[in-house]
Amino acid sequence: MMLIFFRFLIFLSAAFNIRRLDHAEENVPRLEPMVEYLKKKFIGFHEFAEFTAWDVGMAKSWLNSMVLANNEKNMLIPLNGPVFGAKRKSQNKTSSEHNEGPGIQHLALMSEDISYDTKRNEEEE
Repeated sequence: MMLIFFRFLIFLSAAFNIRRLDHAEENVPRLEPMVEYLKKKFIGFHEFAEFTAWDVGMAKSWLNSMVLANNEKNMLIPLNGPVFGAKRKSQNKTSSEHNEGPGIQHLALMSEDISYDTKRNEEEE
């Protein structure tokens, strides 16, 4: 699966002048254990930002989020975890149900010229 992912990124880089992957936001079943696991696995990564349900909650869903970053802050790993005990359904749970499990919620790519790349993509469709 990772090989397909990296081939896709190489295609995007060539086709749309994508400079780099800014981040791949991940939905996880339990936030804290995953944060600790990744901090041990990726030496030099640290907690960069944290958002609670009160920060990013919406009318119909909530989530907790933790962003890990490397020391240069040019590699980000945002993780979304569920909110337990809330009356509203967690955005994480909604996404996991829709996608039949946890995983990448979205990719954020950095472009040299997003207006040009968007127009070029529309012309090719």
